[in-house]
Amino acid sequence: MAFGKSGYYQMAFNMALSIKNFNPELQVCLISDGKEQSHLSGRTFVFDTIEHMDTRDCMTLGSIDPGKAKTRIYKYLPFDHNLYLDVDGIALKDITPMLEILVAKEGYYLTDVIGRGGMTDNIEYAIWASNETTYKHFDIPQANELVTIQSSYAYFQKTPECADFCAQV
Repeated sequence: MAFGKSGYYQMAFNMALSIKNFNPELQVCLISDGKEQSHLSGRTFVFDTIEHMDTRDCMTLGSIDPGKAKTRIYKYLPFDHNLYLDVDGIALKDITPMLEILVAKEGYYLTDVIGRGGMTDNIEYAIWASNETTYKHFDIPQANELVTIQSSYAYFQKTPECADFCAQV
């Protein structure tokens, strides 16, 4: 995904180019706010598809909101099997084996779980808000477990179950 500042488009280009370097046949999609032509000066050739995200899905109070965009990404995913990658990375080898492992797991949404626990637990990677604030804001029953993830990558399989899950998120 690339929104807002030009640097995000440049990083998306670099990420896609590095992926294509190792596997030219792998389909790469850019999800953007529709301003990729002006930021990439015609260098969109590296993307096989480009999807434009509605500003209501990537902005909050007039500012770019990457967290919101990640939670609204499902409806913009073009493939049956999708691997979301933050653009501030680079492929150092073919990522096809990683995709094959994720597809074989038969889960519809997969990412790294960093921590988990209850309301009073010290949960790894729960750094954005206190447990109490999180439980209160999202009206989570106190008996439920809170799970923290590292969302720099996520695998989505286009299924009704994944669509329902993403709608809840």
